Amino acid sequence: LFSAFGLQEKRVRGVIIKEGENIVVYQSLQQLPHGQISGRISNSSGQPLSAGIQIRDTPQNVKTGQDGRFSFSFAAGSYELAVQANGYHSRRLPVDIAANKETVIDLVLKEGPAILLVDSGPVRYDSARSYYEEALLDAGFSSDLWILDQPGASLPAQEEMAAYDIVIWSAPSNSPGHVAANDDLTAYLKAGGNLLISGRDVARLDGLPGIEQTWFRHYLQGRFGGEIDAAETNKPILGLENSLFANLELQRTGANSAANQVRPDEMEPRNDSFTKPVLQYADGSAAGLEAGYCTPYRIVQLGFGLEGVAGVESRQALLEQSMA
Repeated sequence: LFSAFGLQEKRVRGVIIKEGENIVVYQSLQQLPHGQISGRISNSSGQPLSAGIQIRDTPQNVKTGQDGRFSFSFAAGSYELAVQANGYHSRRLPVDIAANKETVIDLVLKEGPAILLVDSGPVRYDSARSYYEEALLDAGFSSDLWILDQPGASLPAQEEMAAYDIVIWSAPSNSPGHVAANDDLTAYLKAGGNLLISGRDVARLDGLPGIEQTWFRHYLQGRFGGEIDAAETNKPILGLENSLFANLELQRTGANSAANQVRPDEMEPRNDSFTKPVLQYADGSAAGLEAGYCTPYRIVQLGFGLEGVAGVESRQALLEQSMA
């Protein structure tokens, strides 16, 4: 069976492959009927936006021009369109593309927070950004992406992070200190930054006594409390009363999760700090901390990876409430 997106499949029979032989079969596939989709993306004042347009579950991604307009040809059918422009709420909508016809879509995006998603996973060939991107889109947020693929290389500087309302840091199996980002992250927080950071080893790597990183000790004001036993993996994580996660219940591993939460971190606030637990494991230890009371900055740290939470809706709720 020969297939490619936007082309008609072709099945070839009668091909005999003998042991030890390589067979090369050339086929030409016909293009499926296509239609045109075009439009303009603007803000509530009518100003054009530079936006990204994705046809979900396909490889098609396009950018608008400086005038906010877009136009491209695509295989006829029914799809879901996702439109994002950082600093504005994303939009998702159904679209029907008819063969040999033009479909026109003009959209207005509402202002929202400017978000930078930092993915430090590739340093250890362990990216989880797709889980964050999915949760952000489901929650109606747009974001820019910064990928770290080796320690100390191409780090987002304080000035670059300061251009955003929120920095979300995905660290599936490393930490800011592990990728030599402590100084930049500390400067960002000192200047009043807002940080959501998630990963199963962040507290262990940046919060062990003797090697504590500045952002963790002096800004989060947290302590590493140990690791959750593997036997606790299937027990829920609960939001604490009177916290930003009140009434939230999360299940690690399971449906649609990365299933990578082996021995996630326990944490606790430092003595005499205003940092408070906001999530807890089944044994009562803290699974998440929030810092920022009477400070110009705000930090929400999860002792586990968002990618390891079961269920699309649960990951969306966790992200939304983290930024509340």
